[in-house]
Amino acid sequence: MADEQEKIFFSPPARILVIDDSSLNRQFISSALKSRDFDVILTRSGEEGISTMKDKVPEVILLDIMMPDEDGYSVCRKMKANPKSSHIPIIFLTAVDTIEDKLKGFEIGAADFITKPFNHKELIARVRTQVSLSRAVSEKEKMLRIAMEERRNAVVARIAGGISHNFSNLIGVSIGNLLLIESLLGNGINPVAKEALSDLKKSLERQKTMLRQFLRLSNRGYVEDSNPEPTEIQLNLLIDEIFENLLMQGRTPNTQPIRLQKSISGNTAFLCDPDHAREIFHMIFNEIISSAVKPVSFTISGVEADRNVKCVVTINGFSVTKEIQDSIFEPFALPLANVGTGLAFSVVKSLIEVNRGTVSATSNTEENKMVLELNFPAVGNIKGS
Repeated sequence: MADEQEKIFFSPPARILVIDDSSLNRQFISSALKSRDFDVILTRSGEEGISTMKDKVPEVILLDIMMPDEDGYSVCRKMKANPKSSHIPIIFLTAVDTIEDKLKGFEIGAADFITKPFNHKELIARVRTQVSLSRAVSEKEKMLRIAMEERRNAVVARIAGGISHNFSNLIGVSIGNLLLIESLLGNGINPVAKEALSDLKKSLERQKTMLRQFLRLSNRGYVEDSNPEPTEIQLNLLIDEIFENLLMQGRTPNTQPIRLQKSISGNTAFLCDPDHAREIFHMIFNEIISSAVKPVSFTISGVEADRNVKCVVTINGFSVTKEIQDSIFEPFALPLANVGTGLAFSVVKSLIEVNRGTVSATSNTEENKMVLELNFPAVGNIKGS
């Protein structure tokens, strides 16, 4: 069992800082630790050790107590007083094995002691123990931070979701009243007033869309934990349906027509929740159209390969910078020139991933073109296969 313990290596290798004025001690410690794949940094004084830590932060420090310029106790106090190094365990190297010296060391923050002359196995065992403890504490702290962040986000999401839901209901009532007014006035309505009512209705519809997307975004945890119902979706039919709806809603910049070219192989079909599929493509096209300064054209291709269906949406007349491209699936990453919501791409990514798909974006500002690649499971790629 002891032999097995000696063979344990850390991944990634643990970095150990050695501060000792004796070249023989440094050589022995370095040889012992490197034989167990530790990353060892050797320094001769406290000043040199502290300076080295600015660029290379160790996981454990081996610190000699008796040194000519500044003793280990003083160096330890400086390290523990610095927030950047106060958490690093320090093992004192000492030739004196008295209770008083050890108590003094523990009082100023030492984690352990190794007595000279060094024992090879003891040295490795004590260093390994401190590395293991340090990494365990770091992992627990990380998990605690994540849990606290998730809890905070959940509270914010509930509040935001409630506000969005209430506003969406109010907008729905407003749209209903507008339709009632149009119906009551009939053909006798003034053309200017009719156009104003039409613009107001479109504005309310867009606000309702934005609130729906925000509600979806605020409930992302619910989306990711939900169980979508994979259904065979015909890509050709889906694209036709989405664009027909967009045309009916009049969502084109400057009343210009939407130009669409399709290149979809045969009866290309993929697996996705039907409601999610409609929302994914509707949000993509509507967001691009709403955000573009000038009319854009879409070229859409779809092909089945490697048990997946790849759908490539090429947008001509629209592009973003490399910086925006890298964060385009984050909320509000897309610059809005017109009436885009800034939330659509983030929701799209969440919906695609919950349906076991992927999405990526590339943009070319010189050609003023952006390409979205969406991958979905093919019909034959059933769950669990």
